[in-house]
Formats: sequence, structure tokens, C-alpha cells
Amino acid sequence: MIKPVAPESVGIPSERLAAIDATMHAYIDQGKLAGISTLIACKGKVIHFGCYGKLDLDSGTPVRPDSLFRLASLTKPITSAAALMLYEDGRFDLDEPVFKWIPEFKNFRVWQEGNGATGTLETEITFRHLFTHTSGLGYGFGEPTDPVDKIYLEAGLMRPPTWTFNYPLPELVQRVSKLPLVAQPGATWHYSLSHDVLGYLIELISGKPLEEFLRERLFTPLGMVDTGFFVPPEKLARFGPWYSYSEESGLTIVDDFSGSPFVHSDVIPSGGVGLVSTMPDYYRFMSMLANGGISEGVRVLKQSTATMMTTNQLSGSAFPVRFDDPWPGMGYGLGIGVQTLESRQVGWIGISGTTAWWYPQEEMIVIALPQALFYWEASDRLLRMAGELFSV
Repeated sequence: MIKPVAPESVGIPSERLAAIDATMHAYIDQGKLAGISTLIACKGKVIHFGCYGKLDLDSGTPVRPDSLFRLASLTKPITSAAALMLYEDGRFDLDEPVFKWIPEFKNFRVWQEGNGATGTLETEITFRHLFTHTSGLGYGFGEPTDPVDKIYLEAGLMRPPTWTFNYPLPELVQRVSKLPLVAQPGATWHYSLSHDVLGYLIELISGKPLEEFLRERLFTPLGMVDTGFFVPPEKLARFGPWYSYSEESGLTIVDDFSGSPFVHSDVIPSGGVGLVSTMPDYYRFMSMLANGGISEGVRVLKQSTATMMTTNQLSGSAFPVRFDDPWPGMGYGLGIGVQTLESRQVGWIGISGTTAWWYPQEEMIVIALPQALFYWEASDRLLRMAGELFSV
């Protein structure tokens, strides 16, 4: 279990961390969050590990150091790191066409403004395109305004609000291959099911189920004992509902854990949003990336591979990262966001309000794990407060 050290050991006064406790408690007291777990590490030492509020408001179960959280899109860096292990094994090349493994990926049509899905492929989708969300695939979250994402949503591939899959991975990928691309591969950054396709490719290339490969090659070596695609019965007491917050309704449950797909062993593994984990486990993963592929003496990626993964790969019309608007200075590595401005940071966010970032210059890792659908206010505030720890 994580045991924080005195922040003075890394040159930060303890009183600067007191404001974080007060701020997180305020979100709980105001009814904006049921609970949240937060962590800050500097120079390889955890100086703050907070557990606030309730994991389950109805039962009163508090957030504890070993509580289990839906990672949502914090799953993507994990899937990408696993796929890069197969890259290191020489099983594929980053610029190799994906149709060598999924023949149907040769048949995509491309959406053209005013004409619909009439364009033909000019460039094949490669592994690099999948890693960087430049494949042209869609997603279909929320209420998409993009016509291709609307088609994805209407195709019923995922089940809101948990965004778990309605089809086994082989069938899912077959259905995706019949939908149009947003643009020619490589032309633009578009958030998508690319990492779920990567998860399927891990199964095809390794010959093992995705969770088995992750456990053997990543989770067990790093000591991530509580990370997986479902919560087994013996761990249910550490898992809770997924909440949503609005000013009108306050906190409401969007996924009651007793009937959640995340408690069933037959849940379809999503390499994009599907993992459940704890703060100690995800900190081990982020530490591995920050240390160049090694954590506590265990190397799971070559340093050169970890560096490539955490270096911006976007340029031209694909840069910067865009959701509804451009995200200033934000690039994307091989499965993880990379801020290219002066305040460089590497990490990502998830729709459950989760966030995890590594700041190389400050040698700092910051993680927040609430369970709040599309609500990042507390997580964003933690990031700002962590940055202020270094102000004079």
C-alpha cells in the first residue's frame, strides 16, 4: 500500500498540501462529488494520497486507499503499452497496414462533406494511425454533432451510459469496418474506437484473450493486482456506483454497481474505456512511463519505446488534439496525450472524471479518480493546485 512521505523531503512545505484537502472536501460537502481519490508524487516519492467522501452514498461506504474505480479512457494508455510490447517482440511494424490482420479494413469508405460516404481509401490504416487516433474511425459518445460519430451512435455499438460493447470484439470490428471514416487516415486527429481495435489486434497477434495478455505481460510484472475488466465477487465491497452531477439534479446514479456490466466476468473487454483499477495500481503504471518503461526494478518496455510512446506524434492538419475545439498545444503520442507547450505534461482523462498526468520538468505525477460522468472540475482543480506547489 502507498505510504506518503513528508513533502519537505522533496522541497515542498506541508502547508501547501493542506489546501488540497480543504478543496476536495468542499466538492464533497457541496454535493458535486460522492467521493474521490487523489495522488501527487514528486521525484519518485508520494507526497499526497487523499481519500475523500463516499464510494457508495446509499451504504455509506467511504473511499479507501484500495477502492476500485472505473478508469474509462485512462484504459487507453494501458492498452497502448501492451500493444507496444508486441511491437518490441517484432510482431508488427508501426507503419504496417492493419488489413494484414483484419482484411475488412481494406474496404472502408470515407465521408465527404455534402456527398456522404463516397470517398475511397487513399492511404491504408496503419498501426500508427490507431495508436494516434488518426485512423479516421469514429466513436459516437454523447450527442455527437459530427455526422460520422452520429452514424456510430446510431449503429448501437456501445451501451450508454457505461459505454460497454453490445457485440463481441470480432463482430464489433466487422461492424466498424462497414461504417465510414471521418477522413483519410492520417489527415486529422479524431477521438475514436482506435484503441479498442488495438485491443482486438492484441488478441489476434498474441493468440490470447486481451485480459490474459495484459495480466501476464503488464499487470503481474508491475504488481497491478487489482486491475481488470470486471470486479470479481470477493472485491465487490471495494467497488461502488457511478454518479453523474448537474446543478439541477445534484448527484444521480448512472451505473448501480450491483447491476453494472463491470461486475460480470463475461463483459466484453474494451481497450479504450473498459478497465477498473485502484489508485496504487494506476500509480504503478504511471511511474513505469515516467521512469522510461521500468518500475521498482521491473522493466516492461524498452526505454526507447517508452520515450516514443510519450513523445508527440502529431503534425500538420492532425495537430493539435481536437474535441469540439482545439486543445491548445496538445499533441498525442502512441496512446497518450502529450502537451507540447512550455508546461509539458503527458497523460489523459476519462469520462468518469478521471485524470492522470506526468510532468517531466517537475518530476511529478498527479492522478485523480472520482466516479463522476463527464465531470472534471475537481480533477482539473487538483492539477492546477499541484502545479502551484512549485510556485515561489
